[in-house]
Amino acid sequence: MDSLDVEFEKKRIEKLVQAWVKADNDKDVEKHIKFLADDVIAHMPSIPAVKGFEANRKLAEEYMTST
Repeated sequence: MDSLDVEFEKKRIEKLVQAWVKADNDKDVEKHIKFLADDVIAHMPSIPAVKGFEANRKLAEEYMTST
C-alpha cells in the first residue's frame, strides 16, 4: 500500500474548493453542477431538501439567476 501524500491531497482539495467557489461567484451553472454527484441531496436553510442531480441543477439555475 502506498503512503498518502497529505500535503498533495490538501492542495488538490483546496483547488477544487476554489474552483467551486469561482463557479458560484461567476454564477456558472454548468461549472457548478460538475461538482455534484448523481444522487446529490442539498440541505439549505428555509427550503426542503433537494434530491437528485436534475433538481439541484434547477435549484442552482434559479438561485444564480435571482441573485
